[in-house]
Amino acid sequence: MVEQVNIETIYSKREGLPVFKMAGYLLHSKYDPIKEAEVYVEKHYKKHHLHILFGYGNGYIVQQFAKKITSDEFLLVVEPNRALEKDIQSTHVNNERIKVAVIEHVDEFEAILQVFIKRFPQGAQFIISPNYDKIYSELCKQCFKKAKDVVFMEKINRNTFNFFAHDWQKNYLLNLAHAFEDEGLQVLEKQFDAPAIIVAGGPSLTKQLPLLEQVREKALIICAGSTINTLLAHHIKPHIVVTIDGGINNYLHFESIDMDDIFVIYSLLVHHQIIDEHKGKRAFFIPNNMDYDMASLTTQLLNKHVPSVLSGGSVANFALFIAHRLTSGPICLIGQDLAYTNNQTHAQHNRFYREISEEDKKQRGMFYTEGYFGDEVLTDYGFYSMKTSFEQFASFVDDSNRLFNCTEGGVRLEGYKQIPFKQFIEKYIRFDDGRTVFVDQFVQPQKRSQEEWEVFLERIEREIEKYQEVADICKKAIRLLGKNRSNQYFDEHILKKLNKYDRKLDEQLKTGIMQYLLMPIVYHILCEFLPSENETKKEMFHRVYHRSKALYGGVEKAASETVFYLSELRKRIKEKIANMKGE
Repeated sequence: MVEQVNIETIYSKREGLPVFKMAGYLLHSKYDPIKEAEVYVEKHYKKHHLHILFGYGNGYIVQQFAKKITSDEFLLVVEPNRALEKDIQSTHVNNERIKVAVIEHVDEFEAILQVFIKRFPQGAQFIISPNYDKIYSELCKQCFKKAKDVVFMEKINRNTFNFFAHDWQKNYLLNLAHAFEDEGLQVLEKQFDAPAIIVAGGPSLTKQLPLLEQVREKALIICAGSTINTLLAHHIKPHIVVTIDGGINNYLHFESIDMDDIFVIYSLLVHHQIIDEHKGKRAFFIPNNMDYDMASLTTQLLNKHVPSVLSGGSVANFALFIAHRLTSGPICLIGQDLAYTNNQTHAQHNRFYREISEEDKKQRGMFYTEGYFGDEVLTDYGFYSMKTSFEQFASFVDDSNRLFNCTEGGVRLEGYKQIPFKQFIEKYIRFDDGRTVFVDQFVQPQKRSQEEWEVFLERIEREIEKYQEVADICKKAIRLLGKNRSNQYFDEHILKKLNKYDRKLDEQLKTGIMQYLLMPIVYHILCEFLPSENETKKEMFHRVYHRSKALYGGVEKAASETVFYLSELRKRIKEKIANMKGE
């Protein structure tokens, strides 16, 4: 909480306008606050950006921004002094492109910023109203750093989304055949009261392995993805492996290992070959950030409950969220460095283990943050995003007292009790109660009937028809654009037809299953076809024309790709039905 500062009011020499004075500092010019605000806005305005103004003051800067910003920009104003709320209500301009929030803590600022940042792929411009950095020095620094972090992490998330979109779409569709038979994660919910150990693959894991080997029968060991290689190399078999990543590198982690006797919990977005090749028991889930309509359609296609899991920056985040749902016992993290401990990327025996170089540090923008032992450890924004997910989870569960970080290395995690792994074992694991942890007893393989598979096939064939129609509409729209005779405006009859096509596309896509392919198209359109300064009518026509062509072309390609994957899914379903007929 920030200390609230008393406010005095003086009046400007020109026009006698009110100017607030806080802690001895004027918030605007005592001569001409309006002229000062005009110059200030002209200096800091950045086209196509989210503008964050730290400090409302008397509102003169906000009023000048209201004259400047367009539908491509937004102004988020944060004011630390709650005593100004009434003045803000009376002086704030009515503009849907401006939001004013009174905040007293950086977490409040972050929550608001997260809502807006996704709408501005170009980034954010952080602006400090005059003297606010002197009056609210610490909060100003915190908000500036948080804005920088949020923007950077959003960029990482967007790049990740763009990079994996095709993999996620393909895996999602092909994994539907597995999910049609497999149990949902909810079958294991609250089935355990044993302690759970989340095993991640950070460099600090190596020293914990001897202790981990001793407790397998008494604690629920949940392995985070590729860490399975390290565990099996030390002859430690986890009870559960959680896997989420859709890229080929994740499949390579699992390609040559036999884990059919290990229970697998998988995201529908995971690389489909991992699930294709696993012959043991499994349960599936979807990430909770999946588009609502897409999640709803998934339920309809599978004709069963589709469980969702809170999304996080890494497979270990998912593993923690899953553990919290599975057991009522204490939960500890080991190997969760989220840092390059000893200049290492992973624990030994991980397929991608290596030591980092000075060049790595520069390329990945690494930096130092507080470590487990109160020291400083080397991390990067990817790891920092995962750290944030862990800390956010601890902040909103009502039983965070059962969360422990026993990594004994890496970053410090706020909200977790930090104790040595040996101490966790001595305090919470009972070696004399005669019970052992057993997972398979809770899940029996489902047996879908031939009739159910045939109904599933019909649903998939309807989806294929839908996306074939989407592709056809886009092709027609592109041909229609080519028939426009003017290079300065759209023919009226062409606009009417395009609007008709757009309505059809909107109807088909709003409840569709190709959202992962659509999002990169949306990002591309938002970034690449922004209006230029002082745009002429001819320039605007060319921009809108090429934007429309790129949009229809992108959607057509995405629809055709979706049809291709759905056709592969249809083939798998038909093979299943044929095998059932031959039994």
